[in-house]
Amino acid sequence: MTSTSAPVTFHALCIDTPDAGRAARFYADLTGGAVTGEYPEYGYAQAEAPGVTLNFQTVAGYARPQWPGQEHPSSSTSTSGCPTWSPPSPVPRGSARRSPPSSPRTPPGG
Repeated sequence: MTSTSAPVTFHALCIDTPDAGRAARFYADLTGGAVTGEYPEYGYAQAEAPGVTLNFQTVAGYARPQWPGQEHPSSSTSTSGCPTWSPPSPVPRGSARRSPPSSPRTPPGG
């Protein structure tokens, strides 16, 4: 059986941070990319890295995740326009495929 659907391509990532501009400069330097936007008045910055756009949002009172505990769990929610997405569960061979959601998932309480 040959699939005719296009593969899923990862384009952007949104990251919470205590300082969006600083994080964008760090990751641009780390990846050999460039800072493509820095808007401190909005708490937002963006960097282009090879093959992906990195978006950073400043979060007041940000507490970084601490592993293995869950006192400060990682966050995959967005508050400034970066959609959240969860990959679908694998479909067992021979099962009907699920249709993709029509819009990004809304985080609990969001």
